[in-house]
Amino acid sequence: MAEDFLKNAIDQVADLIDGAINSNDYTDLSRRIGGLMRDVVDSASGKGSVSPGQESARQAAARKAAERDAARRAAEERAAKEREAEKYFAAPKSETGPKIISVLGAIGTALFGLMTLLFGLFTALSNQFVGDISGPLAVFTGILTACCIAMGVFGRRAARKNVRFKSYRKLIMPKLYAKVSDLSAEMKLPEKTVVSDLEEFTRKGMIPQGRFDDEKKTFMASNEIYGYYRDAMAKAEQQREAEAAEARKNAAYSPEVREILEKGNSYIALIRNVNDDIPDEEISEKLDRMEKLVRRIFEEVSIRPELAGKLNMFMNYYLPTTAKLVTAYRKMDHQQMQGENIRKAKKEIANSLDMINDAFETILDSFFSEQAMDVSSDISVMRMMMKQEGLTEDDMSAQRKRKAREEAAARAAAQAQAAQAAGQVQAAGQAQAAGQAQAYAAGQAQVQTESKES
Repeated sequence: MAEDFLKNAIDQVADLIDGAINSNDYTDLSRRIGGLMRDVVDSASGKGSVSPGQESARQAAARKAAERDAARRAAEERAAKEREAEKYFAAPKSETGPKIISVLGAIGTALFGLMTLLFGLFTALSNQFVGDISGPLAVFTGILTACCIAMGVFGRRAARKNVRFKSYRKLIMPKLYAKVSDLSAEMKLPEKTVVSDLEEFTRKGMIPQGRFDDEKKTFMASNEIYGYYRDAMAKAEQQREAEAAEARKNAAYSPEVREILEKGNSYIALIRNVNDDIPDEEISEKLDRMEKLVRRIFEEVSIRPELAGKLNMFMNYYLPTTAKLVTAYRKMDHQQMQGENIRKAKKEIANSLDMINDAFETILDSFFSEQAMDVSSDISVMRMMMKQEGLTEDDMSAQRKRKAREEAAARAAAQAQAAQAAGQVQAAGQAQAAGQAQAYAAGQAQVQTESKES
C-alpha cells in the first residue's frame, strides 16, 4: 500500500508541475508539493491518514490526467485524419512565403514608383545634361516598378490560392467528393472559378487523384469514388439504351398492344410490391411464381403482338381480380388484431393463389400450341422424307439385317467352295498313289519273270 501511495504521490507532483506550467501560475505550487511530501512521509511512517487537502489534490490530479488523456486522444485522431488526408491532398503550403513576396512587391512598387516619378520630373524640368541622365534612370526604375507590381500580384494571388486550397480540402475531405454548386456556395465564388481552381490544384499534384465528372458538376478526390461514378454511369447508359430500345419497340406496336403492355407492367409492379410487404414465406413463393408467369405472358406478347387478341379475359377480369385479392391480403395481413373472419379470408386467398397460377400457366402454354403443331408437322414431313431416302431407324435396321444375311450366305458359299477344292485335291492324290502302286507291282512281276527265264 505504501508503494502504491508513493507512486500516486509522484504522479500527483508531476500533474501539479504540468498544471502550473500550462496555467503559468506558480503561486501555490510549493505549498501543494510540500503538503504532498508530508503526506508521503506520514504514510511511510504510519502516522497520519489522508487529509481533505490531500484528497482534493488527488481529485484535481485525476482530472488533469483525464484531460491530458483526452487531449492526447484528440491529437492522435487529428494525426490519423491528417495521414488519411495526405493520400488525397497535398499538405497545405505555408502562407508566409507568398505574404513576404506580396509585402516586398508592395514596398518595391512604392519605392521604385516614387523614383520613377522623380526621375521623370527631372527629365522634364532639368537641363539637357541632367535630363540625359535621369531619362534612362526613369526607364530603369519604371521597369523595376513593373516587376515589383507583378511580384506583389503574384504573392497576393498565391496567398489567396493557398487559403482557398485549405478551404477546398476541408470541404471535400469528409466524403472525398463534392458538388461544384455546393463548393461555390460555401466559398462564395463563381462555379467557373471553382472548376478552374480544382483543375489547377489537380494539375499541380496538390489533389493527385482529383477528377471531375463528365459535365464538371461534381469533383471527386479519390480513384475509388471515381470508379463508382464510372460504374454508375455505365449502368445508367445501359438503362438509357434499354429504354431507347423499348421505346423503339413500342413505337412499332399498335395503340391497343401498347396499352396492354403498359397495364401489364403496372400489374407486375403491383404483385412485386405486395410480395415485398408480406413476410409469409409460403405466400411469397406463390407471388414469386405469379410474377414470373405474368412477366412471361407479356414478354411473349411483346415478341408476338398478335397474341394480344387472346388476352381479353386475362386483362379485363383475371388480372384485375387477382390484383384485388392480393391487395386485400396485404391489407388484412397488416391488421394488428386478426379475428376469425380475417384469418378465414386470408386462408381462402392463399388457397386461390395456386389455382390462379395454374390458370396463368395454362394461358402461357396456350401461346405455344400453334408452335407445337408446326413442330409436329415439320417432324412428320421430315420423317417421311427420311423414310423415302432409307434414313429412318427402321429402314436402316432392315438394311443392316439384309446385309448381314448376304454376308452370311457369302461366307457359306466360300466355305463350300473351299471344301470342294479340298476334296478334289484329296482324290487326285489318291489316284496318283494308286498309279504308283500299279507301276511298282508291274515292275516286280517283270523282275520275277526274267529271273525264271534265266
